Amino acid sequence: MMIPKYSTKSLTDVWEDASTFLSEYKLSPFYNAAGCSLLESNITLTYYLLYNKYGNTPIANLDENQFKFRVFGTIMQYGPTWEQKLKIQEKLRSLGLDDTSDIYKGSKAIYNHANNPETTPTTADLEEINYINDQSTSGYKKSKLEGLALFAESLRDDVTSSYIDKFRKMFRQIVFVVPHAIYVEESEDNEDES
Repeated sequence: MMIPKYSTKSLTDVWEDASTFLSEYKLSPFYNAAGCSLLESNITLTYYLLYNKYGNTPIANLDENQFKFRVFGTIMQYGPTWEQKLKIQEKLRSLGLDDTSDIYKGSKAIYNHANNPETTPTTADLEEINYINDQSTSGYKKSKLEGLALFAESLRDDVTSSYIDKFRKMFRQIVFVVPHAIYVEESEDNEDES
């Protein structure tokens, strides 16, 4: 069976497994740079997600080291935000649908009013005064339909696919086999015979 050859390596040619990927990332200048740190489990998960989508796709760079730096730079740039969004998604998915769930809770506004306060506020003050004469509140509770609709909208965003799509430009978009040039050199013996 003939296996097509490409002019560049694939992801699996560059990194055989997740542990190699993790160790190379940790040795790179992007690891924990500028406070952008990721859990090791999410760095490993990034490898598996890249393998899932681009495993046998040829890389776009002829320079393998530049490819590695582009991948590691993208992890540093977008990985921490992706990690936080995963935590938010996990928290959202753990919310229940029962009648007492937080998905039905609305906002609450508290209005305080002070007649003749003991202090003189200025227009530059942003702090609240400690004295009030009266207080009124407004509470809001969502209907089941509104709560469920907002909850469903929050769950619709797939944060992982938008993160992995950041790596798309590092892999060839159109994959084709590059023909190898074959050079034939005529020997001097053949020239003498003619």
